[in-house]
Amino acid sequence: MNHRGARRRAAAAAALLLGALLPPAQAQVGTAAGPYAFFGIRLGMTVGEFKRLLAPVSPGIHSVAVCEDYFEADYSGHTVRCTWQQDRAEGGTVTSAIALGDIAVVDYSFEFAPASPGSEPRLYQFVLVTPNDARAIVFKRLSERFGPPSQALVDDTNWSAEWRNGVSLVRLQSPIDRSGDVTLFSLTRGAPSARVDD
Repeated sequence: MNHRGARRRAAAAAALLLGALLPPAQAQVGTAAGPYAFFGIRLGMTVGEFKRLLAPVSPGIHSVAVCEDYFEADYSGHTVRCTWQQDRAEGGTVTSAIALGDIAVVDYSFEFAPASPGSEPRLYQFVLVTPNDARAIVFKRLSERFGPPSQALVDDTNWSAEWRNGVSLVRLQSPIDRSGDVTLFSLTRGAPSARVDD
């Protein structure tokens, strides 16, 4: 009986199980395992995967993912935008307000594009706009999830921080001309190069 091989397999299985059980902040801090994800929204996911996500909306609100018809984009590199929509009482639909945990999001956009001709569009960038008074909690949640930022600038009028992991980046900024802070999630590899803000 090969006890050494059995022990190796058991150790590998334990390591996989431990990785699965670790909270997301511990499991991803400081790693370059793959594109960043935040509250289940993962850079690189397909339009189909995005449509299957549960919308992060208030309980009791029925909201569905709505995407531009990516056949209109003919897989040629055009951006496909997705959002969550809900019915209005007076008829029609409206963009759903979302919240990621305790972070209220006042505006957002999810942009998909094919990484190569003929491939299904993938999420290469998403932007979350949050109230200025939530800046500290957004910074804290991002730091818990991704570790200390690789770059940070904080003064009375500006707030900027950036996290990178080799294939993607997260940038938190407080533009002077906006009433909210902007958090950009973007692929730096595996996305159309013309669309990546590197």
